[in-house]
Amino acid sequence: GAVAATKPGDGAAPRDLLELYCGNGNFTIPLSRHFRKVLATELTKPNAAVARENAAKNGRSNVVVARLSAAEVAEALRRDREFARLKELGVDLDAYDLGTLFVDPPRCGLDAPTLKLAHGFETVVYMSCGPDTLAENLHALNATHVVADFAVFDQFPYTDHCEVGLVLKRRADADAHKTDLTHRTPPRRSARPLRTKKRPGTAGAHL
Repeated sequence: GAVAATKPGDGAAPRDLLELYCGNGNFTIPLSRHFRKVLATELTKPNAAVARENAAKNGRSNVVVARLSAAEVAEALRRDREFARLKELGVDLDAYDLGTLFVDPPRCGLDAPTLKLAHGFETVVYMSCGPDTLAENLHALNATHVVADFAVFDQFPYTDHCEVGLVLKRRADADAHKTDLTHRTPPRRSARPLRTKKRPGTAGAHL
């Protein structure tokens, strides 16, 4: 699963996780077991509040939930802008050793600033509810990352909707190919929508 994919290798010291679009923290809590610290971000106030409560009730003292959009996180990490919301939480970005990025974006996928942010991470775990935009994002990330594992979850039989989870690992030669990733020509979308034909009650493989 995604949790197993983020487990440090034998003898490796745990690093830190950045999570975008954390929602209520349902992924945050299990993932936090494999990281020294977790910076989880969510734009909406109600979801961020529930995520903090979720972390507290589960005793996850290594989790900080900040109310920021993905674009604002990119700004903060580039040091383009200081955010009072981070200062109020006592977040010192220089104290984080961020090696893994977890994203669960809306159907529109990752925007250009977030894609640029993603290509600097050693590991990217991507949960998608939009296969078309996922394909475009993967085309942009292909220069710096390879897909190490994936799974498709058919949770909505007889509809066009499905969930896809991927684990991407950074290429050894990524630095030589990471320029202008977000301006790469995306693949053409299929004229026909993705349709599933599984019987009700079936599901995809587990990530």
